[in-house]
Amino acid sequence: MKEIGIDISKQYSKNTDKLPLRFIVKIDFMISLCEEDTCPDMASRTAQKLKWVIKDPVINNEIQSFRNARDEIKELIEEFGKKEGIL
Repeated sequence: MKEIGIDISKQYSKNTDKLPLRFIVKIDFMISLCEEDTCPDMASRTAQKLKWVIKDPVINNEIQSFRNARDEIKELIEEFGKKEGIL
């Protein structure tokens, strides 16, 4: 991410079980990125759930696999934003 100017050095994975209910009920969209059917799910009755299957870059553990995943996610977000009128 640094090579495209985004600093994620202070970011970390968060367990969805730790999110406050007042946050979860306000979610409009929930987007999962995993290939497996074991993606975590949050108990939101109102959120539209989307599944974007992205190959896990850890499998190859090569820098290009991470770049490919990053670029694919970026493209999907841009398409989603345009479709929803938020980008």
